[in-house]
Amino acid sequence: MTGAGTESDPYVLSTARHMVRMRELATYGGETWFRMAKDIDMSGVTDYVPVNNVVEENATAGQTYERKIHFDGGNFTISNFTCDDTDRPYPSLFGVLYGSVKDLKVVNATITSTGQVAGILGGYVGTTDRPATVTNVDVQGTVTSSAGRSGGFAGNVVG
Repeated sequence: MTGAGTESDPYVLSTARHMVRMRELATYGGETWFRMAKDIDMSGVTDYVPVNNVVEENATAGQTYERKIHFDGGNFTISNFTCDDTDRPYPSLFGVLYGSVKDLKVVNATITSTGQVAGILGGYVGTTDRPATVTNVDVQGTVTSSAGRSGGFAGNVVG
């Protein structure tokens, strides 16, 4: 993968494995930029963990979901994305989206949850103190959840 994860030199995503690596590349407590370089088919990926999905072990009270990301889809498509809540709270592409997403299409997504807030883009898109913006994003797929706050786009949107 090329790029440095900065605004002027974002990580360039061009494979399903690059998508899987986003969580480890996103800086805890900082900001990280990603840009898609082509359409990405996520078929066969069974180990996807959303970028912000759990409280970090070393976090203190109030320091949750600290990976602020900026994701530029470049008008490309992520297809056949699957995520469930087996060891993955907030099953979705981003978990708790903190930052921004733009110019992205997600098709044939399958999200399954047995009690977590869930959605294709995020279980949460923004929180009270972790804002998010979404521009020119289209999601299509199925979300199956027994949680009260789940939806196609997001389970909960704040701001």
